[in-house]
Amino acid sequence: WGISAVSDDSQLKNGWLQYDEAGWIVNSIGHVVIAGKDYTMAVLTNNNTTQAEGQQLIEQLSRDVQEVVK
Repeated sequence: WGISAVSDDSQLKNGWLQYDEAGWIVNSIGHVVIAGKDYTMAVLTNNNTTQAEGQQLIEQLSRDVQEVVK
């Protein structure tokens, strides 16, 4: 899961933490290849109701970026 949703050729570090005041904090940071070009991508989220919700949000945002840079 994470930014790797846009690239089979990726290196990433995902992180998550349930934090009382900010709900779930879920992040994905790393390197992806989109349309043959190298990118460093970071998606940081907070106030997620669940960890899975944060993961889905990161993957959707990553796909949105992929569409813009293609």
